[in-house]
Amino acid sequence: MKKSASILMVLCLLFFVCACATNDLSAAEPQYKTLIDCVGRQVTIPAEVRNIAALDPFSAELLIMIGAGDKLVAMPRGIQSNEMLRRIFADIENVAVVQQSGSINAEALMDLQVDVILLKSDFYTAEAEKNKLEQVGLPFLVIDYLNMEEQIYAYQLVGEVAGEKFSLKTEQICSFYRDTVDKIKVVAAQIPPKERVNVYHAINEVVRCDGGQSLGADWTLTAACNNVSALDKAALAADDYYTTPEQIFVWDPDLIICNEPSTAEYLQTQQRWQGLRAVYEDSVLTIPVAASRWGQKGSTETFFALMWLAKTVYPAYFTQLDLQAEVSNYYRDIIGQEISFTDYEQILTGEWKRIASKKSGQ
Repeated sequence: MKKSASILMVLCLLFFVCACATNDLSAAEPQYKTLIDCVGRQVTIPAEVRNIAALDPFSAELLIMIGAGDKLVAMPRGIQSNEMLRRIFADIENVAVVQQSGSINAEALMDLQVDVILLKSDFYTAEAEKNKLEQVGLPFLVIDYLNMEEQIYAYQLVGEVAGEKFSLKTEQICSFYRDTVDKIKVVAAQIPPKERVNVYHAINEVVRCDGGQSLGADWTLTAACNNVSALDKAALAADDYYTTPEQIFVWDPDLIICNEPSTAEYLQTQQRWQGLRAVYEDSVLTIPVAASRWGQKGSTETFFALMWLAKTVYPAYFTQLDLQAEVSNYYRDIIGQEISFTDYEQILTGEWKRIASKKSGQ
């Protein structure tokens, strides 16, 4: 009997030890996770990322918008000059800049104790820059998209890199994005083809425009506008597409929307453009700017570009769309930033205040 009791006690002890070991293993946090980037690469990164080098404007902007600015150790210089981003992330001036004129300073990057790099596709497709990163040996994810759905995936990817709390915030933005697209599509479907406006989208300079496979083509077409360059067969396979002044006169758009106020001013003041219908009918508009220029490829606010264009071009159809309320509610409820009436008016001008970076020597 005693022998049986002893055996039973040993078995119980072994069971207890095994159970404890199992609990310890299950409680242990994973050290790494694998993500799929925007070009289909599987990349293993630390499960808890502390330091991010966002060498992509979209990624840097998004990290600030979701409250993960403290994780940034490197970003593009242009991000630092945006007034809205400076309000949200007060320490933005102290983030390093390790890229200049399309080239990465690999030595400076290695000094930053980076856990992961978020890379714009231009660096990945430039062989010399790609080789630099591979020699540095740090994990990097390529951020790229050609339409709104692909951009939503990029949102989710950046959120996953930042961590669970920030991923939840990113999902809020993605939900807002999808809801906006769905609402615009419902109304846009009611607009007859004969009423649809022909639009030309000038990107930074007059002759640079949208190709058929581009984010700009997607949101302008979704707003029920005929994007003349995107619908031209010669541009269908392009992302950003360069055309000629002569071709713009052939398209003769009803409306021109410009990424930069200087581009709109150039069109309106230079004699060579005065014969263009959109110019002499005063139908040249500048796209608004908040945390970034709405609808530009590096912007996290494509949904506002979509709302703005639809409401501007078809006010009789989009009577229920209150753009000011949408902007104010988004910033207050999701981003945690109050937008005053003066702020909103400034956003609409496309001239949102930019402050020169103090780190002009970098």
